[in-house]
Amino acid sequence: NFVDERDTSDRLLSSLGVHQVAMVPLNIERQTIGVLVIGDKKTGTFTTQDTARLTALAGPTALVVRQIARYEEALNQSDRLEEIATMKTDFVSVVSHELRTPLTSIIGSLSTLQRPELLPPNPNAQELVATAQRQAQRLRTLIEDLLVVSRLDNRALPVRPTAVELTAFLHNTVTSVSVNDRTTVTISADPDVPIIHTDPDHLARIITNLVSNAIRYAEGSTIEIETALSEREVDIRVVDHGPGVPFDRRDRVFEPFTQLEDLQTRHRGGTGLGLSIVAGLAGTLGGRVRYEPTIGGGATFVLTLPIRHNVTRPVDGPDRTDPGKLRNRH
Repeated sequence: NFVDERDTSDRLLSSLGVHQVAMVPLNIERQTIGVLVIGDKKTGTFTTQDTARLTALAGPTALVVRQIARYEEALNQSDRLEEIATMKTDFVSVVSHELRTPLTSIIGSLSTLQRPELLPPNPNAQELVATAQRQAQRLRTLIEDLLVVSRLDNRALPVRPTAVELTAFLHNTVTSVSVNDRTTVTISADPDVPIIHTDPDHLARIITNLVSNAIRYAEGSTIEIETALSEREVDIRVVDHGPGVPFDRRDRVFEPFTQLEDLQTRHRGGTGLGLSIVAGLAGTLGGRVRYEPTIGGGATFVLTLPIRHNVTRPVDGPDRTDPGKLRNRH
């Protein structure tokens, strides 16, 4: 394992001031991953004790070299994954923007067609216009969800806290949610809950997603919204009496694209983004959300928010997923 290099590398050794070198292979699992080279600037030869020490040193050195190589490989892979994630976020942002622009015109045109003086006299034609309007609104919601997800991933979602009177806010938000005749939404507000300071747009999306999710899985029952004061925080509970969340999916309920039904058998629709957006926005507002089984069957989602949200970054800072900037990027 040891080779005296003085005869073959006199010039190199002389320039280094080395009289002799010894080399020992670095082996791991019968594979040589490198060579440990030791130079001696003193005259003389390596002793048996020297070679024994070098041999003993080769094993730990090989392990260290392999770990360093793995660490560098992991760093390179991490950089690549981060680059891919950025590309994905940019792509979603640009596509969402490009889809939203023509869709706005489509929705506006359909709304115009539903005016009494322009509405087609044929009932079937009227139903077709109404169906197109509903599906266009559904598509717009999906596009907006994708845009919110991309901005949450990129931590580029602005936060603009204002004073919110929670009871009136909940009533107004629930009014905008599409509720069928068989489902009832009730609001039970704690009179001790003060005015909170939070971003009303983000809070409205959270409540809308939670209520829409409850309606989807508990159609025909009563959806209950409750508020309660807890020290310096406010709890908002959305309770339904549907089938609840299967036990094996409760730990993944806030992950993107998680469905509570199997893909082959589900009939309720949805992309699986709603609850992940709820969790992301809750964190953005300085709060959190959790799932609890409803006593007697069903699901309860508890949103906890601070009474006053302190923004830790400029609310009007640059949006790294601004579609206009991305389209002009070279």
